[in-house]
Amino acid sequence: MSRAAERAALAATNASRIGVDDQALAWSLVGEARDRLNQTSNAFKAFTHANQLMLRQYSAAQQQPHPANPANVRSLTRFVENMRTRAVASVTPAPVFLVGFPRSGTTLIEQILSAHAQTVCLGETDHLFEAMSAVLRDGDLFARVNALTAADIETVRTTYQRIVVRDYPEAEGRIIVDKHPLHIVLLPLINIFFPDAKIIFTQRDPRDVVLSCYQQCFGINVATAQFLELAKTAEYFDAVMALMLTCRERLDLDLRQVNYQDVVANLEVEARELALFLGIPFEPAMLRYDAHARTRTIGSASARQVIDPIYNRSINRWGRYARELSPVLPLLNKWARRLGYEE
Repeated sequence: MSRAAERAALAATNASRIGVDDQALAWSLVGEARDRLNQTSNAFKAFTHANQLMLRQYSAAQQQPHPANPANVRSLTRFVENMRTRAVASVTPAPVFLVGFPRSGTTLIEQILSAHAQTVCLGETDHLFEAMSAVLRDGDLFARVNALTAADIETVRTTYQRIVVRDYPEAEGRIIVDKHPLHIVLLPLINIFFPDAKIIFTQRDPRDVVLSCYQQCFGINVATAQFLELAKTAEYFDAVMALMLTCRERLDLDLRQVNYQDVVANLEVEARELALFLGIPFEPAMLRYDAHARTRTIGSASARQVIDPIYNRSINRWGRYARELSPVLPLLNKWARRLGYEE
C-alpha cells in the first residue's frame, strides 16, 4: 500500500457513514502499510486500534458457548487425559483432517493438496459439525460422548459422507481433505468418529502465529474474538496447543506434522512427503499451487498470500515486534522451546 492509499484508508476511518467492521478493516490496512514501511511501532498501534474497535462491538463473542471457547478447550484437555481410544470398524471412508492454529499454514497446505487430481479440499465448512449434530444434540457434551454407540458413530460417518458429496459431487471416489484450523479443538471427537482418519497438523513459530492472529482482521466467532486482545491471543494459543499435545500423547492418531518453515525452505520435499502420507503419487502440479489457487474461491484470511509463489518474509517476523510482544513473550517463548524453535 502506498502512502496515498494509507491516507485514503485513514480518511475512511473518520467517515461516520461506515460501520465498525469497515473502520477496523481500514485501520488494519493502515497497519499493513506501516508494516511494509518497517514502521513497526506505528503499525502495531494501528492493528491495536482496529482490534479495540472490534472488541467494543464483539466482546460478548469471547464467551459464546462452543467447543472452541477457551474454557471448553481446557475441559476437553482434561477429558482427553481420561479418554480411551475406541476402534470402530466402518466401511464408510474417513476424510483427511487438516488442522492447526490459525495463521500456521493450513491454507498453504490446502492449496498444495488441492492441486492434486485425486483430492478434493473442502475449505472451511461446517460439514463436520453438521454430521456430529446428528447424535450430539442436547445435554452435557461429555456425557453424550461417553454414551455413544457404534451405531451413533456410523451415523455420523455416513451423514458426513452424504453432505460432503451433496455439496461437492466431485468428491465421490476421491480423497476428501477437510481443512479447518480450529478443528484442532475437535480432535478428541474426530478420534471417536473417525479413528482411521489421517490428520495433517501444521505448526509454525508460536510468536509469528500470535502476532499474525493479532494483526489479522478476521470475521468474528468465538475463536477469532480471542485475537482482539494480545494477552487473550497468547492464552488461547496456550490452551489449544496444550490440548493438541495431550491428544498426541493420549490418542492413537495417524498424524503427519508439517512445519511451515520446512515448506518454505523446500516445497518439493514437503509436497512429496504429504503425497506419501496420503498414499497418492506425487504430482508436479502440487508445486504450482499458486496457479491452481487463482482458479479457486478461498474463504480464509490467507487468500491473498496463497495466490503468490512461496516466500519467506513471514518467518521470524515477530522479531521486529519483540518490544510490542514483550507482555506475552514469556508464555510464547516457553512454547517456542517446547516445539523446537530457538528462543
